[in-house]
Amino acid sequence: MSQLRSAHFDGVLWDPMSPCGDLVAQLGDNPFVTRRLSFGAVIERHCGHAPLPPSYVPASPLPYSDHMTFSERVKNVLTNILSSVASEIFWKIALNGLYSETLGFPTSVCESVGRTDMWLIRTFWDIETPKPLPQTSATFCSNKTSFEDKPLS
Repeated sequence: MSQLRSAHFDGVLWDPMSPCGDLVAQLGDNPFVTRRLSFGAVIERHCGHAPLPPSYVPASPLPYSDHMTFSERVKNVLTNILSSVASEIFWKIALNGLYSETLGFPTSVCESVGRTDMWLIRTFWDIETPKPLPQTSATFCSNKTSFEDKPLS
């Protein structure tokens, strides 16, 4: 960590599928940027306080749209509940103690991730269901399949 601090990075870009990027950012006193694409959007719902109601927004592993039948909505709600419970159990067993021990004060994964400075939201506009904008610190970033490249200027 002393090498990371002495390198004076401008920020940390974190992928939610790999744990502890937010921890590295906090230890190095760097701004923290994450992209939204966690399994089942659990991190976004729990830690980022994203308004993703399961009755409207399908969970990421499911192929549904916002026009779901009753049985699809039930499957979607159950998938949301299952992914939420599994993630919370994993965080409590494996990561919350590590975060508290490393930072030196009682904390949790969600408290740490909730301090994100900016959320980059990558969306496949042509195949994904529209989702509400999670929070004010979120911005959309494009991908190759949906937008033409623009020069950086």
